[in-house]
Amino acid sequence: MRLDLKLTGCRALTMDPAHPAAHTIGIWQGRVAGLDEQVADLPAAETVDLGNAVVLPGFIDAHTHLAWNGRSRRNIDVAGLTTVAQVLERLANAPGEGWIEASGYDRRIMDRPLTAADLDPVTGERPLYIADISGHACVVNSVVLNQLPGITGDGWLTENEQLAARSLRLPYSIDEITAELHESARQVLSEGVTMCAEAGIGAGLIASSPLEAAAHQRAKLPISWFPRTCCTTSPPTRRTGFRGRSISACTPGSATTCCRWAP
Repeated sequence: MRLDLKLTGCRALTMDPAHPAAHTIGIWQGRVAGLDEQVADLPAAETVDLGNAVVLPGFIDAHTHLAWNGRSRRNIDVAGLTTVAQVLERLANAPGEGWIEASGYDRRIMDRPLTAADLDPVTGERPLYIADISGHACVVNSVVLNQLPGITGDGWLTENEQLAARSLRLPYSIDEITAELHESARQVLSEGVTMCAEAGIGAGLIASSPLEAAAHQRAKLPISWFPRTCCTTSPPTRRTGFRGRSISACTPGSATTCCRWAP
């Protein structure tokens, strides 16, 4: 057997009680083929000495929104801005036409809350949606507010009102969602995350499109992912069809802990 890659000189945490640490890792076809004496004498296409570096298993993120995260990285970034003046300067002369979208707004650190009245002079007739970092709120301008009958306020919208404003922008195209998934997957992989539980596809506050699942199926991501489901009103069920994986939904009503992944 010829390995694709052999990693030597490392301090690897294996999470295997029978073999908790390793110093050599053999990789073949993208999988760990063996550790230490199991692969020490095998030839490899490439051998890398890690210089006593610590190696950890890939992290599993149990609650992610990959498309939303990828979208926030291509939107106008207002993260870390603390004054209304800074936000308005960042939004001024936004490129393109149509919707202006921004991400990273943190109302808690602002000198004062941002309002539609602040935004109107710099956005003109273009609709504007600024996502709060919580994912459960946004700030919009008057162009958007005027399209929301029965909703009044200064532009700060939460939960269902936020969903109403967001629905005006939907749907994103499958190509857009696919690109956002790739962008997000590259980011989380760079941070050591190798598997994600997608906590909302096709509906809800951060949905992208009714056809969002098609984008997830189309995307060839460098990480593993699976859809997280919750059974708040129905008996336990087993759902299949996402890349050969199955989701087992457990106790009805247990919305925070009712999901486990079954390969």
